[in-house]
Amino acid sequence: MVQRPAALALVLLAIGGGLAREAGRLPLHYHDPGLRGSRRRVAPRLADVPPGRVSVLSADAPALSYYPFRTARHWFLEEGDTPEQRPARVADDDSLRVFVIDRDAGLYGGAPDPALRAWLESATHEITGEIEAGAGRRLGVRVFVREPGRRRRCRMITAPAG
Repeated sequence: MVQRPAALALVLLAIGGGLAREAGRLPLHYHDPGLRGSRRRVAPRLADVPPGRVSVLSADAPALSYYPFRTARHWFLEEGDTPEQRPARVADDDSLRVFVIDRDAGLYGGAPDPALRAWLESATHEITGEIEAGAGRRLGVRVFVREPGRRRRCRMITAPAG
Protein backbone atom coordinates (compact mmCIF):
# COMPACT_ATOMS: atom_id res chain seq x y z
CA MET A 1 0.00 0.00 0.00
CA VAL A 2 2.91 2.40 0.64
CA GLN A 3 4.13 1.81 -2.91
CA ARG A 4 1.01 3.27 -4.52
CA PRO A 5 1.32 6.82 -3.05
CA ALA A 6 5.05 6.81 -3.76
CA ALA A 7 4.45 5.70 -7.37
CA LEU A 8 1.73 8.32 -7.78
CA ALA A 9 4.06 11.01 -6.41
CA LEU A 10 6.79 9.96 -8.86
CA VAL A 11 4.37 10.00 -11.81
CA LEU A 12 3.11 13.47 -10.86
CA LEU A 13 6.68 14.69 -10.42
CA ALA A 14 7.63 13.34 -13.86
CA ILE A 15 4.58 14.94 -15.49
CA GLY A 16 5.25 18.26 -13.75
CA GLY A 17 8.90 18.19 -14.75
CA GLY A 18 8.01 17.42 -18.36
CA LEU A 19 5.49 20.24 -18.51
CA ALA A 20 7.97 22.68 -16.97
CA ARG A 21 10.61 21.66 -19.51
CA GLU A 22 8.22 22.10 -22.44
CA ALA A 23 7.03 25.48 -21.18
CA GLY A 24 10.65 26.61 -21.00
CA ARG A 25 11.23 25.56 -24.60
CA LEU A 26 8.24 27.45 -26.05
CA PRO A 27 9.15 30.52 -28.08
CA LEU A 28 8.84 33.65 -26.01
CA HIS A 29 7.75 35.84 -28.89
CA TYR A 30 5.21 33.89 -30.87
CA HIS A 31 4.27 35.98 -33.91
CA ASP A 32 6.26 38.97 -32.71
CA PRO A 33 8.45 39.91 -35.67
CA GLY A 34 10.03 42.77 -33.76
CA LEU A 35 7.75 45.71 -34.46
CA ARG A 36 7.21 46.46 -30.77
CA GLY A 37 10.92 46.38 -30.05
CA SER A 38 11.66 48.52 -33.10
CA ARG A 39 9.48 51.26 -31.72
CA ARG A 40 12.00 52.20 -29.02
CA ARG A 41 14.77 52.71 -31.55
CA VAL A 42 12.74 54.64 -34.12
CA ALA A 43 10.65 56.88 -31.85
CA PRO A 44 13.29 59.64 -31.52
CA ARG A 45 13.52 59.90 -35.31
CA LEU A 46 9.77 60.41 -35.55
CA ALA A 47 9.34 62.91 -32.71
CA ASP A 48 9.07 66.03 -34.89
CA VAL A 49 6.77 64.50 -37.52
CA PRO A 50 3.07 65.18 -36.84
CA PRO A 51 1.17 61.97 -36.00
CA GLY A 52 -1.15 62.38 -39.00
CA ARG A 53 1.64 62.61 -41.57
CA VAL A 54 2.98 59.37 -43.05
CA SER A 55 6.48 58.86 -41.65
CA VAL A 56 6.86 55.07 -41.85
CA LEU A 57 6.66 52.54 -44.68
CA SER A 58 6.31 49.15 -43.12
CA ALA A 59 5.15 45.59 -43.13
CA ASP A 60 2.07 45.26 -40.93
CA ALA A 61 1.66 49.04 -40.97
CA PRO A 62 -1.27 49.24 -38.52
CA ALA A 63 0.82 47.60 -35.79
CA LEU A 64 3.75 49.92 -36.36
CA SER A 65 1.40 52.92 -36.40
CA TYR A 66 0.04 51.85 -33.03
CA TYR A 67 3.29 51.48 -31.10
CA PRO A 68 4.92 54.90 -31.73
CA PHE A 69 1.60 56.65 -32.48
CA ARG A 70 2.73 57.70 -35.95
CA THR A 71 1.16 57.10 -39.34
CA ALA A 72 2.55 54.14 -41.26
CA ARG A 73 1.67 52.78 -44.68
CA HIS A 74 2.27 49.45 -46.35
CA TRP A 75 4.74 49.09 -49.19
CA PHE A 76 1.98 49.00 -51.82
CA LEU A 77 1.79 51.57 -54.59
CA GLU A 78 -0.40 54.51 -53.69
CA GLU A 79 -3.01 55.96 -56.00
CA GLY A 80 -1.28 57.65 -58.91
CA ASP A 81 2.04 55.90 -58.24
CA THR A 82 3.79 53.77 -60.80
CA PRO A 83 6.64 51.35 -60.11
CA GLU A 84 8.91 53.73 -62.03
CA GLN A 85 7.92 56.87 -60.04
CA ARG A 86 7.69 55.44 -56.56
CA PRO A 87 11.41 55.14 -55.67
CA ALA A 88 12.04 58.80 -56.53
CA ARG A 89 8.90 59.93 -54.66
CA VAL A 90 9.90 58.00 -51.54
CA ALA A 91 13.47 59.29 -51.72
CA ASP A 92 12.26 62.89 -52.04
CA ASP A 93 9.73 62.74 -49.17
CA ASP A 94 11.73 63.86 -46.12
CA SER A 95 8.88 63.00 -43.73
CA LEU A 96 9.42 59.30 -44.47
CA ARG A 97 11.97 58.39 -41.81
CA VAL A 98 11.53 54.69 -40.99
CA PHE A 99 11.36 51.76 -43.38
CA VAL A 100 10.55 48.23 -42.21
CA ILE A 101 10.90 45.22 -44.51
CA ASP A 102 9.45 41.80 -43.76
CA ARG A 103 12.40 39.41 -43.79
CA ASP A 104 10.41 36.19 -44.29
CA ALA A 105 7.47 37.39 -46.43
CA GLY A 106 4.93 36.42 -43.78
CA LEU A 107 3.49 39.84 -42.93
CA TYR A 108 0.89 41.73 -44.92
CA GLY A 109 2.30 44.47 -47.14
CA GLY A 110 5.80 43.56 -46.19
CA ALA A 111 8.32 44.13 -48.95
CA PRO A 112 9.26 46.93 -51.33
CA ASP A 113 10.04 46.32 -54.96
CA PRO A 114 13.69 45.76 -55.96
CA ALA A 115 14.26 49.43 -56.87
CA LEU A 116 13.15 50.64 -53.46
CA ARG A 117 15.11 47.91 -51.71
CA ALA A 118 18.26 49.00 -53.58
CA TRP A 119 17.63 52.61 -52.55
CA LEU A 120 17.12 51.60 -48.91
CA GLU A 121 20.35 49.66 -48.80
CA SER A 122 22.35 52.52 -50.34
CA ALA A 123 20.71 55.66 -48.96
CA THR A 124 19.55 54.81 -45.44
CA HIS A 125 21.05 53.32 -42.31
CA GLU A 126 20.02 49.82 -41.23
CA ILE A 127 19.52 49.49 -37.46
CA THR A 128 18.28 45.91 -37.40
CA GLY A 129 21.46 44.69 -35.69
CA GLU A 130 21.08 47.21 -32.84
CA ILE A 131 17.48 46.16 -32.25
CA GLU A 132 18.36 42.47 -32.38
CA ALA A 133 21.19 43.00 -29.88
CA GLY A 134 18.75 44.63 -27.46
CA ALA A 135 16.12 41.95 -28.02
CA GLY A 136 18.57 39.07 -27.80
CA ARG A 137 17.11 37.37 -30.85
CA ARG A 138 16.83 37.56 -34.64
CA LEU A 139 13.95 39.74 -35.80
CA GLY A 140 11.50 38.85 -38.53
CA VAL A 141 11.92 42.34 -39.99
CA ARG A 142 14.73 44.58 -41.19
CA VAL A 143 14.61 48.22 -40.06
CA PHE A 144 16.14 51.14 -41.96
CA VAL A 145 16.13 54.78 -40.88
CA ARG A 146 16.82 58.09 -42.57
CA GLU A 147 17.99 61.02 -40.52
CA PRO A 148 15.84 64.16 -40.81
CA GLY A 149 17.07 66.55 -43.47
CA ARG A 150 19.21 63.95 -45.27
CA ARG A 151 18.03 63.18 -48.75
CA ARG A 152 19.73 60.96 -51.22
CA ARG A 153 18.30 60.78 -54.66
CA CYS A 154 17.25 57.40 -55.90
CA ARG A 155 19.73 56.40 -58.59
CA MET A 156 17.80 53.34 -59.60
CA ILE A 157 14.50 54.64 -60.92
CA THR A 158 13.14 51.43 -62.38
CA ALA A 159 13.21 47.90 -61.11
CA PRO A 160 15.70 45.61 -62.86
CA ALA A 161 14.21 43.44 -65.58
CA GLY A 162 13.82 39.82 -64.82
